[in-house]
Amino acid sequence: MTGDATSAVQAAVYTALTGASAVTDLVGNRIYDHVPQGSDTFPYIELGDPLTEPWDGSNMLGQVENLTIHVWSRQMGRKQTAAVLAAIHATLHRQALTITGQTHVLTVKRYQTIMADADGETWHGVARYEITTQATA
Repeated sequence: MTGDATSAVQAAVYTALTGASAVTDLVGNRIYDHVPQGSDTFPYIELGDPLTEPWDGSNMLGQVENLTIHVWSRQMGRKQTAAVLAAIHATLHRQALTITGQTHVLTVKRYQTIMADADGETWHGVARYEITTQATA
């Protein structure tokens, strides 16, 4: 239960983030799976590569997807990056997701950090969410 299931989880996260005014008020429609080349409008969110593990029981199939979400900002200091991360947290942490072909079990944030990027002008926020699902019977 990977491949298509992973795509469905990422699609559900994207839909949740783009549908949350708390998020879009801060980043507009700049929520990407792949950041367009030459994109220079900040802040924006990038959905990172997922790490998927089986979560199977004796009578069910499931998966745990660890999805890293990146926030990029050019506003001086951590304040804007922290605000975007807080909006993402309010949208995803322990909130129900509608996932095609799966039953959502739980979404929890496992960690978050904010750091200055090497270019000296960009702030980078990183949060990892663990999304547990079961295959729909």
